[in-house]
Amino acid sequence: MKIMIVAEGSEENLDLLLAVANKFDIQITKPSSELINNYLEKGRDLSRKAYLPWTESDDEKLEMFYVAGKQVKEMCRVFERNEGAIRSRIKKLQLFEKYGKI
Repeated sequence: MKIMIVAEGSEENLDLLLAVANKFDIQITKPSSELINNYLEKGRDLSRKAYLPWTESDDEKLEMFYVAGKQVKEMCRVFERNEGAIRSRIKKLQLFEKYGKI
């Protein structure tokens, strides 16, 4: 089984995962830079901005779309990201808590 972590703070997360794995005698290795780059490129083949940081402007625009009741699929086209990225950002910005389900 292979596990790859590619996210914000991934080095810290991977170090923690490695420490836990060592306790249970599970072998996990850090992915190479080339493997990570290939993974990111494959994601960008599907969504042009996959794994790129969100800008403050993107966040403001996403909030406006959310308040306007736009569908996630429509936001995917606008932001060039997949549904998971849109839903994760909505959660991170706590838009549901601010405005409820729209």
